[in-house]
Amino acid sequence: TQHEAISDDGERIPYVQTGPAGVSGDAPVYMSAYGGFGLTVKPQYNSSLGKLWLERGGTTVQANLRGGGEFGTRWHDAGRYAGKKLSHDDFA
Repeated sequence: TQHEAISDDGERIPYVQTGPAGVSGDAPVYMSAYGGFGLTVKPQYNSSLGKLWLERGGTTVQANLRGGGEFGTRWHDAGRYAGKKLSHDDFA
């Protein structure tokens, strides 16, 4: 499922959550993210995580941090240089 978190400065940070249906929110989470070099990271299935994590009741989260290319130049530029701290805040 697709969601959005709110970063420290109020920016909406999209992420994709994968896990068993009907989970209460208490499942362990494997969280990963990318936001750099203007590259776009799309949701994808990782069979290793599926077998070793999801089949055992875990959940994965893939966040799209500022600095990546998913949402154009403004998004990419916001996570570069002095704004790199924003990417770290997004992940937190």
